[in-house]
Amino acid sequence: MYGLRCNNGKEIDMTHYVLKQMQGEITREELQERINYYKTTNL
Repeated sequence: MYGLRCNNGKEIDMTHYVLKQMQGEITREELQERINYYKTTNL
């Protein structure tokens, strides 16, 4: 499991996105954009 812990204490399962990036379905930049989105919306 790949989790992202946000500033508000919420943990988001990022496994789906990481696996898509590993399989080449999305780029590393797209994954980073998703991480940044979750960080900014869960302050």
